[in-house]
Amino acid sequence: MPVPVRPPARKALSVAAQYSRLKQIDEMYELEGTHNDPPRIRELLLDVYGYRDEDITILMDDESGRYAWPTRDNIMKAMHELVADAIPGDHFVFHFSGHGNQVPNTDGTEVDGLDEVIWPVDVVVHSDDSFDNYIIDDDIHDILVNHLPPETHFVMIFDCCHSGTAADLPYANDDFCPQTPISPSAQTTVKSVHVRKGSESMVHTHTVDHDLDDGLAAETPVSSPTDKLSSNRLISAYDKRPDVTSWSACTDDEVTLEAGTGGLFVQAFTNALRNKPKQSNVELLRSVTRELARITAIANKRRPPEYPDEFVIKPQLCGLHELPSASGPSGTERRPLTEVISETFPAFNHRSAVVEPFDAESKRDAEFLEKLNMMLLELMLDFHAWSTARPTHESDRTADELEREINGVMEVEKEQGTSLIEKTRQRLNEFVTRIKLALAALTGLAP
Repeated sequence: MPVPVRPPARKALSVAAQYSRLKQIDEMYELEGTHNDPPRIRELLLDVYGYRDEDITILMDDESGRYAWPTRDNIMKAMHELVADAIPGDHFVFHFSGHGNQVPNTDGTEVDGLDEVIWPVDVVVHSDDSFDNYIIDDDIHDILVNHLPPETHFVMIFDCCHSGTAADLPYANDDFCPQTPISPSAQTTVKSVHVRKGSESMVHTHTVDHDLDDGLAAETPVSSPTDKLSSNRLISAYDKRPDVTSWSACTDDEVTLEAGTGGLFVQAFTNALRNKPKQSNVELLRSVTRELARITAIANKRRPPEYPDEFVIKPQLCGLHELPSASGPSGTERRPLTEVISETFPAFNHRSAVVEPFDAESKRDAEFLEKLNMMLLELMLDFHAWSTARPTHESDRTADELEREINGVMEVEKEQGTSLIEKTRQRLNEFVTRIKLALAALTGLAP
């Protein structure tokens, strides 16, 4: 591999479209709050993650003349420029706030038969609600993902409808989205709520690979109960691939909400990372879910009459690669997403974190680790269901206590690890029983 001629860079592209001219067709097309989103992303990158202002490009359809407008040509050009001359170690952020939609898939590559698209400001909307001059997910993937060099890191953020796979990443947590408590005393800045037509909340792309050679285990704390369980890593060429993951506020068939203060997902996402810049994916998922639930509860009270059903926004995590797993003899089996969500969220960090194997020396069999991951996720879902009606500070305190209990038991398990399958199964059953008892003691749930 050639020696890089410059230090790793951090670059970002933030795009927001308001579509003021489209209100002549339908007032619902105009998104008054989207112009608040790029400043939020920019300030987060500058204040928290050490980006330079000159490395952040913003496209917005405002009248000040300060920014280039987010036309289709300008967005495509800016995406190419974002990743041009990328080298290993570079970090990239792409954000889009605006309308998203779906179009029929013509090449058989989509399970649901639909491709996701985003609307530039010069999208052409016809009287029958059909539209042209959009940007399809295949193009986003081809420009921003397909040509990344090894060991680059990319975060994509889409605050639009139908954004679950807007970057066309293949693996998603469709079956896992933790419930979260809504604080009865929480306040919100929502004044007016709009539906982002045909699009959904947001896609954040964050890779499912981590660079295991960074040696950052001592630098980056792992605080999620399942962080220490995401083992079974093979230190191989796979670990050098581009690191790309995707966060979305909804799945492909859902719509998202927009307030006059900006996209609800961008607000929830940036708030969560400001409050805790270094956290695991499952922690971030929980934080964003809680914030979205809080805001959505207020928004539902103010939803337009043409939308009688309550809005439900679920963050979605998507990944790029089929990852190696030590559970297979060749190490080529797909890595379960339950491991991905428990990794430390590298997001915009300069270097990605390393999660130590749960029990590397004793070579604990993969069945134990997989069941353990699933068991802990089920416990977290049980806990969130219990804590839904409780104030945020109370549920957070109980979650911290439960986390300490789980980590304490895990430390014992690491010391007493075994490679014998029968003994491993017995220890798994004992482990599950002890954690369930701890959960019952803390929450009053039946073990």
